[in-house]
Amino acid sequence: VDVYSSPAFALFGMIKKAASFKTAALYADRGFQLLDMCKEGKRTESRVTYISWFQIYPFSRPIHSTLKHLLRGYKVGMEVGDVESAMWNVSQYICNSIVAGKPLKSLAVDCVTYIEQMKTLKADFTYHMSLPFAQGVLNMIGDAEDPLKLSGSAMVEEDFLEMIESSEGQFWSSLHLQIFQSMMCSYFGDFENGAKLAFERGDVYEKKNGSPLAMTDILHQGVSLYAMARKTKKKRYIKAAKKIKKKVADWVKKGNVNAVHYHSLFEAEDAALEGKSDVATKLYPKAKISAARSGFQHDAALISERHAEYLLHDLKENDRAAQCFQDSIQYYKGWGSDYKADMLRKKYSYLWTDAIPNEITFN
Repeated sequence: VDVYSSPAFALFGMIKKAASFKTAALYADRGFQLLDMCKEGKRTESRVTYISWFQIYPFSRPIHSTLKHLLRGYKVGMEVGDVESAMWNVSQYICNSIVAGKPLKSLAVDCVTYIEQMKTLKADFTYHMSLPFAQGVLNMIGDAEDPLKLSGSAMVEEDFLEMIESSEGQFWSSLHLQIFQSMMCSYFGDFENGAKLAFERGDVYEKKNGSPLAMTDILHQGVSLYAMARKTKKKRYIKAAKKIKKKVADWVKKGNVNAVHYHSLFEAEDAALEGKSDVATKLYPKAKISAARSGFQHDAALISERHAEYLLHDLKENDRAAQCFQDSIQYYKGWGSDYKADMLRKKYSYLWTDAIPNEITFN
């Protein structure tokens, strides 16, 4: 056992992930065991941490559990002088925090703090890749003139594209920009452009990286594609939406505990698409409850909003739609997106006359 044995097992776990998330985690486990056996193990601990707790464990363990480990990886990396691995850990901490739905206001502070450090330390690769993370968070709390555009105090889209041109991480940085553009499309209702981005990008991020951001990417691609499939009934949207539903089902079958509520949501969306209203109206609440109980209140907010839109526009059930919109507002506020909550309140408050209750409904 030498200092490189542990990273080798973690890297092999990344390879095995394509076949089995749980098997991949076993290799990561072994990597940490070897780390403890090596006298100089602390030299590579930061590297093993970001490989394991970003690339492997989030697909078989609750993603919220990864955050403290990535922060430790950052701390250890800085202590031993492995600045590159430290910056990878903290960049991935920000990414996983977004996927996990960490409260936006504290996350915005983390983004500013750590991304400024990346810039100071000239960690250009992680700095460029992380800027869309920061602006995506800021968009959700209202720090953007146009919420559909990633331009605000962290970055401006046009300047960002010019900055990363010919840079080492251009591919990943531009991909992150597209992923967060896609997220903004589903959160702020521009499903046509969200679907367009989905067609342009496909599953390239999952194939080339396989990070937890691939999960969020697939969620928001699916929301836009199902919305357009219901609206237009066009085969290309329907086919693409069902492909995403199958992918998520495969993830859950392979042991991805963080995608269970995605699966329920897409089952609901599929039932709504096929006119099975009795099934859809049971599955949307199931997805919402699954998301909320697992700590994904940002996803519960989006699911509640999708359910409400279905009740309002497809089933013409205004009273039930009003309650679901109110639930969505509460979840968005709980996440820290008062901006999005206020948008919903202004748009749909005609559906109710009383103040929004503090309780969330479960049906």
